[in-house]
Amino acid sequence: MTDIAQVSQLDTTRYVSFEDRHLTFHEDTPYEVWAAVLKQLKAAEKNIQWWVGDAIRFGERRYGETYSQALEETDYAYDSLSNMAYVAGRFEPSRRRDNLPFSHHAEVAAEPEEEQDRLLDSATPDPGETKPRKSARQLGNEARGTVKVLECPKCLEVYPLHEATIRTEQAE
Repeated sequence: MTDIAQVSQLDTTRYVSFEDRHLTFHEDTPYEVWAAVLKQLKAAEKNIQWWVGDAIRFGERRYGETYSQALEETDYAYDSLSNMAYVAGRFEPSRRRDNLPFSHHAEVAAEPEEEQDRLLDSATPDPGETKPRKSARQLGNEARGTVKVLECPKCLEVYPLHEATIRTEQAE
């Protein structure tokens, strides 16, 4: 069972009121419930684009519903819904990287699976780190072949231009 499922099993409705733009805790809320709500909120932030994308794809498959119905039910723009559904469809749940945000997946979604995996591997945080090694923009540039590089004349090593610029400035 995932952490999200375990947290969801706690009955928070007795202690917490989720409303538009605010959250109210009853004064007798146990610590475990408070901590569980924080985990739920973090999980929602991390997963909402995947969940919406999966929901759109389910609605299309099961009910034949199109984006117009989803637009009525949410305040997302058509382009946002379309993008979330597209990315969710390009990455089966087992291929979604837990340690990379949705934006990284979106940048490489148009690539073949093997290339998606290679690019995402290159951005995966180092062990013990949480920050991706590459930004979503860097991944997108790399996927589109728009990374500018600079070759070091001494060692012949090739650096993406932004890294080469930083290293040159540090060396001076």
